[in-house]
Amino acid sequence: MADDGALWSESADPSLVPALGRKPSSQVSCPKGKTQRISRISRDLIADTVHELRAPESTILLEVACSTDSVLTTMMHELTGQSGSAHRLSIWNGFDLTTNSGLKAVLDKIDVLRPEHVWLSPDCGPYSIMQNVNQRSPEQCEALAEKRRDALKQYTACSVIFRYCYQRGIHTTWELSQTCQAWRLPLLQKLAVLDGVHFAKVRGCQVGLKTEKGDPIQKGWKLMTTHALMSQRMELPCRCGPGVAHVPCQGSITKKTAFYTLAFARRVCEAILQKGDPKMLPGELNGSVHFGDEFGKGTLCVCKEGNHHDAGLTCGHCTRDKDLISGVMVADKRDGVLTTKMTPEEIQRRLYLLHSATGHGQVKHLVQTLRRRGVAETIIKAAENFKCPICEERKRPQPRNVSSLEPLPQRFATVSADIGHWIHPYTQEKWQFVVMVDEGSRFKVGKMVAQGKKQHVSTAQFLQTFRESWVQYFGYPQTLRLDPDGSFRSKEMEEFCDKHHVFLDIIPSEAHWKIGVCERTVQSVKHVMECMAQEEHDISARMLCQRLLEH
Repeated sequence: MADDGALWSESADPSLVPALGRKPSSQVSCPKGKTQRISRISRDLIADTVHELRAPESTILLEVACSTDSVLTTMMHELTGQSGSAHRLSIWNGFDLTTNSGLKAVLDKIDVLRPEHVWLSPDCGPYSIMQNVNQRSPEQCEALAEKRRDALKQYTACSVIFRYCYQRGIHTTWELSQTCQAWRLPLLQKLAVLDGVHFAKVRGCQVGLKTEKGDPIQKGWKLMTTHALMSQRMELPCRCGPGVAHVPCQGSITKKTAFYTLAFARRVCEAILQKGDPKMLPGELNGSVHFGDEFGKGTLCVCKEGNHHDAGLTCGHCTRDKDLISGVMVADKRDGVLTTKMTPEEIQRRLYLLHSATGHGQVKHLVQTLRRRGVAETIIKAAENFKCPICEERKRPQPRNVSSLEPLPQRFATVSADIGHWIHPYTQEKWQFVVMVDEGSRFKVGKMVAQGKKQHVSTAQFLQTFRESWVQYFGYPQTLRLDPDGSFRSKEMEEFCDKHHVFLDIIPSEAHWKIGVCERTVQSVKHVMECMAQEEHDISARMLCQRLLEH
């Protein structure tokens, strides 16, 4: 067991070092509140770092079809401290989803602002289950039919927006009442089967939806979202006890429940900011989070969806094509606008923090994550050129070029040979051995030749070994391939090859990969001899070689 004292520096106060087998003193204990704070800071470190890299004017949340004082936008402003982090688009400020011009204005805003998350909350009143009792007269039926026609146009526009954001890699959430009958519409059912779409049900009693007297209200919301953390954080079924009575959502209470509670808004905004989750954002940064096969893969024409219910709406893909034809590209207005006040050194420090805190994942996932969050283009370029010194040191070497494009020679037609040097790890004996490999069959022959620190295999020793160990069994090869060692470049070697009609192929000194098979064999032989020597310390190198040849 290691000495606990080794974990402390010599300059540390000895009174703070706990004795072995004894509980630490109260001087080094950490209060529970401080422990929780440190845990929360470490858990939110990655999310806070990503938030710091965002430009101050970047848009995080874009609300569509919301009220003039929507609590979601207000909460996002409060959590980020930036007035430009969230925006509202609805009929009251010129974004009418029942018209083609209103839908195009919303799509243009998405192109310009590039939000991280789009929140859709169209009117669900015409498809409320309470409307079933409001059809007692023809006038009521006609009024309800008119409301539903307008609602269907809104739903169609929201469907186009949902698909456009999905194709561009922008997270989107569609909110309606849990009991709203619009969830049964084929328009929404087609969106529900998209890869990477999740659902969540929120009961009002779990997010502080109460009457003025404090009684919980019996109402819920249902969310369809591409944000996995959103579905996890907002899955809040009723956990009230059996004795808790819920007030029905009817009468004057209905209008009061049309707005979200502060607890609801806080959970939504924290999920978008990805705070409090130790897995989702790190998983996105290292590429282990799946968003869907088509999520962020580019836009396609979905005008067929926009023609439902006689809406006649043009999808975002075709809208952008028309802008390109006319020479006006709305998205281009945003390019180069986002800037950052951080120095290059600060950017590199934060990029390294994200990279190292998420397991040194691939840089492309880091770039994709930052691009989804609308960071400045200077940071995107810095991320693309980011290089981790640890990853550079530990990365696998790049594969070398193919050693030769020549076809595999016939058996025993081409032989490559090399000399290996080995020192016994215990007796310190130095030996040199010769390895010969047939490049056609990979058959190998080896022999110990010279012993001694100042000894080197001469040309005569190599030729004698070659005759005894190879020629007398397999005959003379057509080609003998050697490296430019001094022993192989002698006149005696040339005369031997000329006499026996063997082509002497001396490889260049910088192209040892041409005899790579032989050199790998040399390394393998040395490794095996090393292992055998460790098992029997007193065994000689000659005996090792003999055993190796026997096996």
